[in-house]
Amino acid sequence: MPRRSRSRRTLPRPDLRSGLLTWLVAAAVAVVAAVMGVAVSRDAPAPAVAPFPAPPTEVVGATDSIPVAVIGDSISAGTPYGGRGVTNWTALVETAEHWLVTNTAIGGTGYVNAGSAAPFQAAQLERAVAARPRLVVVEGSRNDIGLPPEHVRNAADRLYRELTARLPGTRIVVVGPFWNAGTSTKAFAVRDALASAARDAGATFVDPMAENWFTGAYDGGPLIAADGVHPTDAGHALYARRLQAALDRLGV
Repeated sequence: MPRRSRSRRTLPRPDLRSGLLTWLVAAAVAVVAAVMGVAVSRDAPAPAVAPFPAPPTEVVGATDSIPVAVIGDSISAGTPYGGRGVTNWTALVETAEHWLVTNTAIGGTGYVNAGSAAPFQAAQLERAVAARPRLVVVEGSRNDIGLPPEHVRNAADRLYRELTARLPGTRIVVVGPFWNAGTSTKAFAVRDALASAARDAGATFVDPMAENWFTGAYDGGPLIAADGVHPTDAGHALYARRLQAALDRLGV
């Protein structure tokens, strides 16, 4: 009986090139998936962690400015005769010396003289301290001339010592009242009382009377107004220049 021929199933021979291609495609897909995974992970919310404190906001120019508080009378506050706004001596020195001024001055006041408000310490101390200045300028006051010099000295001593206690490390500059060279003995008595209190408190004293800042200015010149007391804008400019020169000389 003839033998039936068995049909043989021929298995396909493996194609090495096709396998390599398949492997490369798979690898490429894996790389793309990994890259996409990184991108997705970047967009996904990060796990909750305790944040680092944010750095302080930098204020442009803040490191260049010196915080300064000014306590004083109408010479620092300005008057209709001169020294209003940018023409005031405080504003002129602020620009020239890179100060950041807190001006608490009130016209008519003094160390003892309350004027229409209160003496320096009661009316202006808190605002000056709140400014956290590195320098305090106490100007005046002509309004104390004629009052008992010992009262002025005691009030000045209290003010300087409280400033020193509440603002440790802050430089205190005391600018005495200004007058021409022919002023009365009462003016010199107040000047001397302030100089003594400043010295005892470790403050720096600037003496416009001894330095003759306004000598001759009361004789119809353009520096003192018609009232014979208050500086004009030109007088404030002179005051600013004289004070800057004194501060430079004293190393302030």
